[in-house]
Amino acid sequence: MEEEINNILENTINVYNQMKVLNDSLMLSFQNDKDNYYQYAFAEMILDNLDKVCEKLENLDCKLCALQSEKNTRH
Repeated sequence: MEEEINNILENTINVYNQMKVLNDSLMLSFQNDKDNYYQYAFAEMILDNLDKVCEKLENLDCKLCALQSEKNTRH
C-alpha cells in the first residue's frame, strides 16, 4: 500500500511541475504568438496525467475502504 501511495505522490508532483511549465508557456505564448498551439498539447498531457492520478486515488480509496471494513468486521 505504501508503494501505491508513493506512486500517486510522484504522479501528483509531476502534474504540479507540468502545470508550472504550462503556466510559463502560456504567459510567453500570449505575449509573443497568439497562435501558438504548444500550450494545448501540453494541457492534454496534463489532463491525461490528472486522469491517471484520479483513477489511482479512486482505486486506493476502494482498497482502504475494504481494509477498514475488514478491520471493523474482525472487532
